[in-house]
Amino acid sequence: MSVQESIQKESDFFAKHPIYSSLPTEVLGIRSLVDKISELLYKMIEKSLPWIKLEILDRKKKAKDSLSRMGDSFPDTDERKLELVFKLVRNFKDKYTQGINGKYFYENFNDKNNTKNETMIYKLNGLFGELYEDYAKKNF
Repeated sequence: MSVQESIQKESDFFAKHPIYSSLPTEVLGIRSLVDKISELLYKMIEKSLPWIKLEILDRKKKAKDSLSRMGDSFPDTDERKLELVFKLVRNFKDKYTQGINGKYFYENFNDKNNTKNETMIYKLNGLFGELYEDYAKKNF
């Protein structure tokens, strides 16, 4: 049976039925069901769309923030690649020298007494001094 035939058969059924024949044809049958479901779906999408849009914008912002924290993109020319290599080697050399000299800068931001110019050695000396004072008080 074709779709057209089934629609006609449905229409004939409702037209000849003793109870359904008295009801308006707009509320009977598959066409009415399709219209109501389409309207319901439209309202649900309309209600959800602002939230979905906000979610997309929020995720887009988080992705951009994450990308910006990763730093600059990888250089595309040989000259810029060479600059990057020299920069990385220079940074490695500086960190290595700091490690040998004990001049790591202390950057614990949770410490309210911290000044950014304190070196790690300075901070460790202060902590060992406090520890020695506590030890000396307990043993004497």
